[in-house]
This record gives sequence, C-alpha cells and structure tokens, in this order.
Amino acid sequence: TWLVRSTRAALAVAIVGPVIGLALVLLLRGYIVVRGDRDVVTDASAISADVGVVLGASLHNDGTLTPLLAKRVESGVDLYQTGAVDQLVMSGTVIAHLDQPASMADYAVDLGVPRADIELDREGIDTAATCRGLAETRADESIVLVTQAFHAHRSAYLAQQAGLDAVVLAAPDGKVARRSILKHRLREVPASGKALFIDRF
Repeated sequence: TWLVRSTRAALAVAIVGPVIGLALVLLLRGYIVVRGDRDVVTDASAISADVGVVLGASLHNDGTLTPLLAKRVESGVDLYQTGAVDQLVMSGTVIAHLDQPASMADYAVDLGVPRADIELDREGIDTAATCRGLAETRADESIVLVTQAFHAHRSAYLAQQAGLDAVVLAAPDGKVARRSILKHRLREVPASGKALFIDRF
C-alpha cells in the first residue's frame, strides 16, 4: 500500500542519509589531510625560517597555559633557541580577561626568549584569521606555524590558501588527557568543512 511504501522510504532515508552525510564529512576531512600533508613536519631540526608563529589555544581561567598550549610555546622556543627562526609571533585572541598572546609571550620569556624578539598577534581569533594576517604582514617571509598534529593539516591547508611560504611543525601533545585529544580531533572534522567552504582569503 501507499502507507507501507512511504514508511519504507522514510526508514531508508533515516538510515542511509546519516551514513552518506558521515561519509561526505570524512571525505572532506581526508581532502584537507592530503592537501596539507606536504607541508607538515615533525622533525624540528630540518626547519629553517624567518619567523615561528605559535598558534593559540584555550587558557586556564587564571590565565595560565594549558599543557597543550604550553607544548606549542615550548616547541616555538626550541626553534628560536636553536636558531631555526629569528623571531616568534604569539597568535591568539583576547576573551574577557584572558589574553592568549600575552600569556604565551610571558611563558616564552620565562623560558629565555628576549621579549624584543616576540610579537603579539591578538587578531588570531582562529587559524584562518592568523593566516590572513600573516599574508598581509609577512608575505615575503618564510614561516613555521607551530601547533599539534591533530591541527597541523588544516593549518597547512589554510596557509596554502593564504599564499604563505610556510610549513607546520606538529608539536608534542604534552600531558593532555586522551579524552581532550579526542575532543580536539573530532572538532577538526567540522572545522575542515569550515576551511573548505567558509574561510576565504
């Protein structure tokens, strides 16, 4: 009957629709990974660039760095101290009383980087915004973006779209709970869609 056929069709859509949607989302994420992979590096000793740009992340409520963000800053400091880069940029945003770039810079200074060699980018509300800003101010320089592996491929893709001469260093995760890393990895799936269809340069 018409009712039976309609019910079967509705059930098919309910079952197949989410599967197709999930497959499409994973396909988009795979595209970002493949495109970005050529510019992602894990061996810091192979890096030589003008500037290292540490990408921001959430802070604790007291303004101190989370273990994840601390590892990014430490990796950027290592690049500076080994001579792989001449300057560091701390890129992030200011939310209420939490100033990501300033907190990142304070930690880098504590680790031995002269404050004169650290620039603050408070317009880095997301990775795309950071890359847009770099394209406007450092288009002629070689750049190392510093983040973690879960974020590296999207960062590399966005840097490519911005026309930057950049590689992305995948820093260690640090002492971060597995559930936190899983959350960040899952977040990269919709963020990859944003990078493909919303972020513009």
